[in-house]
Amino acid sequence: MNSDRINELRLRYQRSLAEKAENVSKLLVQVREQALEKEDLQVQVHEYLHKLAGSSGMYGYQDIADLCRKTLTELETNEFTALSERLVQIRNLLQQHA
Repeated sequence: MNSDRINELRLRYQRSLAEKAENVSKLLVQVREQALEKEDLQVQVHEYLHKLAGSSGMYGYQDIADLCRKTLTELETNEFTALSERLVQIRNLLQQHA
């Protein structure tokens, strides 16, 4: 793939970071309000963060990818105490890069 196309894809991804931050904010509201059953919420958060970890790492946002993976590990060990804090951190990183 030529460098112009790669740069175009990176720019498109960067432009999507504000929307991704908004999506994380919506997840954060659901977590704080316990809007879903714990298992459903865990699945929803896990799916979103898994995709975000992969895509952000691929486009060079390693700090976002690492924090998503850390949060995924905590979810897999049923550690929910820091979930709100982690989602805030992820949202803030997304906003910084947007």
